[in-house]
Amino acid sequence: MLSRVSYALGLLLIVPLGDAFNRYLFLQIMELISICALFLVFIAPNVWLFGLAVVIIGLTSIGGQIIIPYIAYLTPSKNKGPS
Repeated sequence: MLSRVSYALGLLLIVPLGDAFNRYLFLQIMELISICALFLVFIAPNVWLFGLAVVIIGLTSIGGQIIIPYIAYLTPSKNKGPS
């Protein structure tokens, strides 16, 4: 439940930041935080630290929602469909 709620919060609060910052750097930072949180889940000594790491994983798992507009931005305009 923690991961689903934090994923929804990530969609609501973090995905709009993709338009305000450099998407490439933003994606790299999000994935780095996600990797650190996954490692924290692996070594979590108690349930509280495990829960915190799961929330962070949920928040940072929105990379797929950021990469799609980034790929559309990288596509040359001659390859894009009619607007």
